[in-house]
Amino acid sequence: MLTLIDIIKSNSSKQLINLIFSGLFILLLVQQGHAATSSSSIIYAAQSNKIYTANFDGRSITWANSKDPKQKREASIGKDIRRLALNYDETQLLASDYLNGDFIWLNAKTLKEEYRVSTSGRPFGIVYDHKNKL
Repeated sequence: MLTLIDIIKSNSSKQLINLIFSGLFILLLVQQGHAATSSSSIIYAAQSNKIYTANFDGRSITWANSKDPKQKREASIGKDIRRLALNYDETQLLASDYLNGDFIWLNAKTLKEEYRVSTSGRPFGIVYDHKNKL
């Protein structure tokens, strides 16, 4: 088996690149248990069996219970809701309003706005860090 030193001494860039990518792949597999949850326009909340959707230029967010579709709620909160992310215990929902330039924190159960932060740009993605509960 070739070691990193053997590959560097042999000056084989193909073998070095393969070794680097193999190491990165292993690192990604190890980190998955501690990975942050990034945003999406559709999110499934396993604890509550809810599906949350960002309705883009529909200006709203909707949740529906995956086991009972009659249980649903919709809230109009902005101009162009692009991305959603749930916090670690699925009690807060964070949304990005692309056209207003806002991040909006909502109660995940009631969809009532709790906090809004305006930015000078157009926010798109959101990440919650489950490991550090951020």
